Amino acid sequence: MASFINARVGFNKTWVDYLDFENECDEFDSDWSCDSLQRIVTLYFQNGGDTVSVANCNTAFTTYFNTQAGTTLTFSQIQSLFLQHCGELPNICAPVLNCGSFKNIIDSFYTRYGHNVSINVACDSLFADHFNGLMNTNYTFSQLQVLYSRTCGGIRCL
Repeated sequence: MASFINARVGFNKTWVDYLDFENECDEFDSDWSCDSLQRIVTLYFQNGGDTVSVANCNTAFTTYFNTQAGTTLTFSQIQSLFLQHCGELPNICAPVLNCGSFKNIIDSFYTRYGHNVSINVACDSLFADHFNGLMNTNYTFSQLQVLYSRTCGGIRCL
């Protein structure tokens, strides 16, 4: 069987590779519904799921989801399930940005780099990298200035 498929598609896989692929597909396409997926999210929050940092939340939710569902999916695969069955990504692990959290990020930037960082030529890009790393975003410094103005009602220079 493997040699037939390999000849047709140009792969060089063993029958075990194809069996693993089939098992993954079976696991992925089991009897999911949006309600069953949302129930897991609800339980995650009811059990005190980590939503403080995006990276920790992704790992914690993936572990929780797999334990509840009896699967071994990655966070990306779980997101795909939600897109397929609910038409949207799960409402988890999204960082909350308000004025207070924005100011906390600025404070953490100064804690990390020191208050003299503002005289550094690369200060703008350092802050954007710091912010994006914490929030799992991809903003430029200029975009962050606009975001700060909208969030906190003013302009703050670093």
